[in-house]
Amino acid sequence: MANKLYPPYIEGTLPAFTDSITSPDYVDIVVPFSLNRAVKAIDVTGFAIQIKTVQNNRLVATAVQDNIMNAGNQESAVFTLDKSQFTKREYYKIQLAFLSGSNALGNLTIGYYSTVGVAKYAGAPALTIAGLERNAINAHKYVYTGNYETAADDTGEQEYSYEFILYDVKQQIIARSGEKIHNSSNDIETNKSSDTYGFPQDLEEGKTYYIQYVVNTINKMKVSSPMYKIKQDMGIQPELYSLILASMNADNGYVSICL
Repeated sequence: MANKLYPPYIEGTLPAFTDSITSPDYVDIVVPFSLNRAVKAIDVTGFAIQIKTVQNNRLVATAVQDNIMNAGNQESAVFTLDKSQFTKREYYKIQLAFLSGSNALGNLTIGYYSTVGVAKYAGAPALTIAGLERNAINAHKYVYTGNYETAADDTGEQEYSYEFILYDVKQQIIARSGEKIHNSSNDIETNKSSDTYGFPQDLEEGKTYYIQYVVNTINKMKVSSPMYKIKQDMGIQPELYSLILASMNADNGYVSICL
């Protein structure tokens, strides 16, 4: 093999994966990696993956992703695979390899596979932000509460940490809470949790923004709420104050009321 493609480095515990949002019959498997120092990023054109069961080492799936520009400079490889091959709440052994060349040109080469990382196929949780409607423009609330609920078929996939992110109209990040560890002592139900964070600043009048609630689960799966549209509410509710004065007119037998 010319320009040996030594394996990427992956962790022994990989993020759990779940059903794809865009393709409900598929799963999105994310494999974070770091480049082997013996491999040049310019030589990497894609990734190969092989997945086996933990129980009996049965081969479940293989896939390649080639012709990806600067693939070796990415932080993770993402594969979308048929979910019928996987079973909920089961754990799988995953190995990743670099590719060089092109499948279309008939010179695709698969490098050496990495060590094994283990990932769980988790049920898809539900995330929302309280008081916000998905298909409406909501008023900026300054303090937001995110609600996380595990899937009914996988109540063990609980929250570990969270983040709130504020975007401009072009969906560029303009503010974020940073990752914060969830305080599970406040949870009332084992399959539900909530987090609160404030963006106390006013937003620019007349502009649309987006806010999103992001959760990392105990098995390193990263999931997000919808991106809710918000605007600064510039309406003012004026309060009127007045002093009422009563004046007795004894000569004419009446009381005058003045504001």
